[in-house]
Amino acid sequence: MEKSAVNLRDVSRFKILYCWFMANMPEVAVGVYNRQGYIDYDHNIRMDRGERAFILSICFCYYMRLGTFESRQKYLEMVEKLMGYPQKYMSKVLENEQLDYLSRMQRPKGCALNLALRENVFTCLVCLMNKLPIIIVGMPGCSKSLAIRLLVSNLRGRNSHDEFFRKLPELQLFPYQGGEACSSEGVLKVFERAENNKRHGSIPCILFDEIGLAELSVHNPLKVLHAKL
Repeated sequence: MEKSAVNLRDVSRFKILYCWFMANMPEVAVGVYNRQGYIDYDHNIRMDRGERAFILSICFCYYMRLGTFESRQKYLEMVEKLMGYPQKYMSKVLENEQLDYLSRMQRPKGCALNLALRENVFTCLVCLMNKLPIIIVGMPGCSKSLAIRLLVSNLRGRNSHDEFFRKLPELQLFPYQGGEACSSEGVLKVFERAENNKRHGSIPCILFDEIGLAELSVHNPLKVLHAKL
């Protein structure tokens, strides 16, 4: 087997994301959050729009999919060395972008902007806007459901609280709870609801929660997903 290979799906995904970031990035300077929750802009770090879109796209396609902290750090160090960036430059750009998205959202009081929530909100928002499939894997309590609730409550099209989100389509959620009693008919019905109730200009999103429990059902409900996905 070859030591390295390039999946053309990743190349296509990178092109889609790069174009989307170029067209839809919020106009913010690169900075970090201080303890009071405000952005401290670092005027020593400046980049043009294309470079920013490149960093976000390549992090989204590869970095975000790596499963360990060590492998992520190794990947960033490799890319930073190849591109001539300072150490931890890319991770700072990515973190600032994630925090900027969350700073624009109306959030529950006491909501901690930790790494799990930042990544879940960022990846889900970008995937939904570009109609890219996403699977969030994590233990209970790692902000999976909270991230979806934040997106649904803040992505309301022209009725959104933030000016940037008003430029994005409205997110219309159709949840389905996985369990041992799930059936193929139930899965098909939620897809049917999403297709029949889609509002003009909105993005229908089917949230299949606890899909692992549905796999335990004797009715084998997940077989109908292949054709739908």
